[in-house]
Amino acid sequence: MAPRSRKADVNPFVEETAEAAAKDKLDLGDAASIKRALDEAAAEALQGEGCALDHSVVDTRIAVGAATCLVALVAQFWPAKSPHAWYVLVVCVSSYAVLSATLSLLAALVEKESIARTKPGGGRPALVLSTHLPRWSDRYTLTLAPAGGQGSHQKRLASVTATHGLGELVHGDGVVAVERVHRAIKDLLARLAGAQAKEQ
Repeated sequence: MAPRSRKADVNPFVEETAEAAAKDKLDLGDAASIKRALDEAAAEALQGEGCALDHSVVDTRIAVGAATCLVALVAQFWPAKSPHAWYVLVVCVSSYAVLSATLSLLAALVEKESIARTKPGGGRPALVLSTHLPRWSDRYTLTLAPAGGQGSHQKRLASVTATHGLGELVHGDGVVAVERVHRAIKDLLARLAGAQAKEQ
């Protein structure tokens, strides 16, 4: 009787899952990739807790970026030759400068370090989730706060923060510990609800 091949003993589902896990493995020396993966896991965890994500800021940034590219293309491929089309160049250069400044202001004043925004609902206000991973550090900080500015006439908005070591959130084989990220987000939501209840 011919011996059974080793491949025949492997469960196709297990093999497929192992391949998927191998693709999701992170380079533990690449801090940017680790932060990106943790940010994605945190945003998904927030959504998994019943928070609907608000993409309006990202959509606005994409629209402004597309308009900036369009202005640059018009300036480059306008059919009239220079200097006869000087007025087109003036309009395009001015528009490009304004749109580029708008993108910078959106990033600096609105987005900051936020990775996700939610819509109000389920008894919760609109929320902003921000993360921070300093260079050469293994401390990943999550901050959850109600969306909205803070002015002199406004009550200071509560926010909650939690810092975790990368070893807590990423396994030694480079796979994100999704369940731990989810637990961290759930804990932040509970703490934020408690802080808001105390302020009322």
